[in-house]
Amino acid sequence: MYKSYITILLLYFLSSLCSNAQNISYDSAEIAYDFGNLDIAEQQLLSLIKNDDDKNILNRSAALIGKVYGQKGLYTKANEYLDNTNLDKALLSYAEVLNTKGYLAQQQGYPTAALNYLNDAFNLTEKDENSIYKSKVLIETLSLIAISNWQLGAQEDAIDYGKKALNISNKIHDKIDIANCHINLGLLYSKTDTYKAQYYYEKALEDYTIIFPNENHPAIASIYINLGITFEKNYFTDKAITSFEKAASIWEKTYGSDHPNVAFAYTYIANAYLKKNQGDLANEFYDFALTQYQGVFGEKHPEIANIYIKLGEIAFKSDKTQKALDFYQKALIANNKDFNDVAIYSTPKVNNYLNPFTNIVALQKKAFALKKRHYQKTLKRQDLVCGYNSLYLAHKIIENVRAGQKNKEDKIQLSAITNDVYSDGIQICIALSEASISSQIWIENAFQFVEWSKSASLLEAIQETNAKSFAGIPDKLIIKEENIQEEIHSIEQALIKSDKVEKRDLLESQLFDKEKELENHIKLLENEYPKYFDLKYNHTSFGYKDVKEKLAENEAIISYFISEKDENLYIFVATSSKLKIYQEKFTQELQDEIISLETGLKFNFDEIVFMSSKYLSDILFPFILPKKINHLIFLLDGRINNIPMDVLFSEVVENEMLKPADYPFLTKKYAISYNYSSTLALNIKFIDKNETMNIACFAPIFFRDSTGSDNFNQLDGTLSEVREIDRVFKEKNWLSSSYLYDKAKKSILKSEKIKDYTHLHFATHGLVDEEHPNQSFIYLVNEKKSEGLLYASEIYNLEFNADLVTLSACETGLGKLSKGEGLIGLSRSLKYAGVDNTIVSLWTVDDISTALLMQYFYKELTIEYNLPLALQKAKIRLIKEGLYTSPYYWSSFSLIGR
Repeated sequence: MYKSYITILLLYFLSSLCSNAQNISYDSAEIAYDFGNLDIAEQQLLSLIKNDDDKNILNRSAALIGKVYGQKGLYTKANEYLDNTNLDKALLSYAEVLNTKGYLAQQQGYPTAALNYLNDAFNLTEKDENSIYKSKVLIETLSLIAISNWQLGAQEDAIDYGKKALNISNKIHDKIDIANCHINLGLLYSKTDTYKAQYYYEKALEDYTIIFPNENHPAIASIYINLGITFEKNYFTDKAITSFEKAASIWEKTYGSDHPNVAFAYTYIANAYLKKNQGDLANEFYDFALTQYQGVFGEKHPEIANIYIKLGEIAFKSDKTQKALDFYQKALIANNKDFNDVAIYSTPKVNNYLNPFTNIVALQKKAFALKKRHYQKTLKRQDLVCGYNSLYLAHKIIENVRAGQKNKEDKIQLSAITNDVYSDGIQICIALSEASISSQIWIENAFQFVEWSKSASLLEAIQETNAKSFAGIPDKLIIKEENIQEEIHSIEQALIKSDKVEKRDLLESQLFDKEKELENHIKLLENEYPKYFDLKYNHTSFGYKDVKEKLAENEAIISYFISEKDENLYIFVATSSKLKIYQEKFTQELQDEIISLETGLKFNFDEIVFMSSKYLSDILFPFILPKKINHLIFLLDGRINNIPMDVLFSEVVENEMLKPADYPFLTKKYAISYNYSSTLALNIKFIDKNETMNIACFAPIFFRDSTGSDNFNQLDGTLSEVREIDRVFKEKNWLSSSYLYDKAKKSILKSEKIKDYTHLHFATHGLVDEEHPNQSFIYLVNEKKSEGLLYASEIYNLEFNADLVTLSACETGLGKLSKGEGLIGLSRSLKYAGVDNTIVSLWTVDDISTALLMQYFYKELTIEYNLPLALQKAKIRLIKEGLYTSPYYWSSFSLIGR
């Protein structure tokens, strides 16, 4: 659930921004503010503004008055004061005013509005000469931008800004600034790496307790809150409660008991008691915090909504479903600006929220409670319909959030954390299909939820690329973007190889500047080319009606969805005439068999493969398809991505003593391909089968580093592989180019000539980094005739026109499994680069059998240009010839495409 940013409400503003201050009254007012003496600070600042003509001091004093009012919860007064005071907007000091406006917007639950102010502040600092004062203003700006991005779920961007602020603090050697940046980074890592978060918090606590040994500084309370959150995540609940109580005590001494910070600490104490199943104590602290928040914020604020959600959870667990629904509705009212309807069947508008994630959680829990009420009490179909409407609205909010994120990693993470919304959507739709006369409509809606859940960020990225092609953007602007992306990649590679702290700090600073330049460039495109903006964000995922129109009569889509929360496996089978759904339990035994099959295939243990295939076929392929179906398009999910469907059985096997060639593998009956989603599978261009094809084959053969030493095994078999492909193409009078040995240059892929090839074939080594998929690479040669690694992150920035890219290398089909996005690796980067079809491998392959398989594949392709059929026939031929009948040899290679 969304964590409050009030934990760090002092962190950015505590540092003394009064270097080179021209008035001692301002310094004393700032010290009073830092220690919570808000009335004294206000009096001094108002007096100072009346009697000082220095425009810089006036700007800074107004900014600090705004923060004072913000600390008092007087947000309207703060904004009115800043808007109505005559300030000089051209001075660097006005950035402090903009920072205050950003801070106030954050406090009120408007992170997007906050970013608008903060980006203006950042641009103002860019125009000024370097100075200690500028550095301190910039630290505050960057820290606030980091928190706004964090609130919006853009964690990678947030960390980038947080690290940039820390780098500047280290340069000017300000201990308080450094400590505050450590706290910020602790918070930014708190969702993904609790140990790293704890490291930053403890460093900050150590710094602060040296400066303030009596623990009488408000920032120390913030550190205790964050440490408590970390303790709680690591299941040290009692230690967490102690930390939260220390924070509450410090804030009460500083601000008095009637303050939102104290309420926030009590909220976390309540959360901890709830984890200990002490509901009465939890309710008591929630009620106290709720009263405090309402006194400061009124009825509308994300923190108020979060408390209602927690109260709803307590009621739900106690089987008080109606009471839970009332609380969830109150949460929606509190988190939506113009929504006040207490009727349970009512939902807010899609763009009405204060915090998107709070809305998503409230809507999801409301839908779940409505489903429970339907089955346990009312049996009203309307309960399920309202649940469906709630989850549909949650989906639309997820789309809004994704559109606002810039970082690829943030988009992928969003898919993972929101995947349960789609799981619940499928369940609700299935329940409605059982409760409705028109059951097929709801099965189609369930399929739509599955489609929304699959590879949404990849689809968006491809649409962005297509948008540039059709929006009339000048080539020079596209080239500029490509150049910036190249520079970003170069800095990222240097960071990976750097082991010196000073060098890494410099590179991280350069990376931040380049990423900011790219962000500004994209904003320029969106502002000056509105058609690009419309095309980029006009996301359309296929529903079953679209699939039905696009599928040929001989094709079927088989889409898998694993629901971890209820341990269910949903299988959707779509043909041009019908859509069916099958449900299986996704048990631990099933997961173990998937791993067993994966292991058996990789190590060529036929007995294990046949046993696991027999078990898995009943679960993963529990249906009989019409006879006219001969091409299957699989959309896999989770761990299922790591096994080829080719080795499942098309019929029941009674005789377990069959020879490998006699088993009824799916590949014998069906041509098989894979994809990321129905939208990506069916919305592709088809190559003209009468067109003259051409191919470029790359085979370095030797794999040497810059010293001339071999760093991979020599691949002699690839030479014959490429020569056979060349012969097959030339027999058909198709064009063929071979880049062998030191001519297999990486630079060719970045040249214009690469766009002329309809087919690209790489017979080389590849390496997939499952932890850092963008560092996966294909081995090629550089201009110095040594290694020229083509990384996945570089492929994203290339532009191919090829209908097919074949990666005839080991394990190129693997990658990092990401919930909601599938495998992140080389094949995904090629899809982004414009390649509709890719052949990849799932394990280390045999040199000679691979050469034969590729020769047979391309030969079949010259007879009939049908990629899945050609690969199927090549595999069958390899099996029939008898030498390579084991699935180890032929099932490693998969076609991603159509």
